[in-house]
Amino acid sequence: MTGLITYQRVIFWGVIFLYLASWLPIMFGVIFDKERWIPMGVRLSIAGVALHLVWVAVRWVQVKHGPYINLYEVASSNSIIAMIIFLLAQWKYPKVRILGIFILPTVFLFMGFGALSVKDPVALSPMLDSSWLVVHVLTAKLTFGSYLISCVLAAAYIMKEKGRDSRLLRRFPVNPVNEELNRKFVTLGFLNHTVMLVSGSVWANVAFGSYWSWDPIETWSLISWLTYGIFYHLITIHGWKGNRMAWMSVAALGSVLFAFFCVPYIFVNSHNIFL
Repeated sequence: MTGLITYQRVIFWGVIFLYLASWLPIMFGVIFDKERWIPMGVRLSIAGVALHLVWVAVRWVQVKHGPYINLYEVASSNSIIAMIIFLLAQWKYPKVRILGIFILPTVFLFMGFGALSVKDPVALSPMLDSSWLVVHVLTAKLTFGSYLISCVLAAAYIMKEKGRDSRLLRRFPVNPVNEELNRKFVTLGFLNHTVMLVSGSVWANVAFGSYWSWDPIETWSLISWLTYGIFYHLITIHGWKGNRMAWMSVAALGSVLFAFFCVPYIFVNSHNIFL
């Protein structure tokens, strides 16, 4: 088992290295106007995801459950879902690949944050082992990945608006395309967010005998859901677009990041047993 632990940690750092390595050709390709370097970064990203899947398999064998219990596992599994969504998006919309200049360092730092947390395996209590947990976790990761891509698109929109004549920004997706993609990713994230809340409530009732207990994590998940619900309402019913849509996208992600990075350490809650 000790050898397996060492093996998966080596793979983990290999994944971080590949994501960093994939960011460099995209960054230099954008800065120095060398478009032929950007596909190299995408190929390295694919290699990073492939190695990341190996890490998921090895960690799963080691801990005997999916990588979604402690922060080390959650940061890593959230990152791979975000990367998969990004790679699928750039495959469908090639102009999105340049946004790897933002996505890759974000994922790199997110995994680095996880690497600094407790890495020891945590057994999954039989009380918590439920198919509802799988639904809850999967939709949570799809939610995070979708919202992250939405925020990156919004940041690119804002930068392009501020620097209309910049050679550095002219390769970013044109703003009508950017807005439409942002709307799609917000929709995808919000739908998964809704399923995450419902499945989490059912799972909580199975595990703890209560659908809702106003636990800090539950409360902030609800706050972030309401935030994106208002956002979705504004862009679909009231036609918000442009700068208002972009800034709202950035602000809304803040509620999700606060729930992930701050709430578990500020408040005592039922999810602390996983950290």
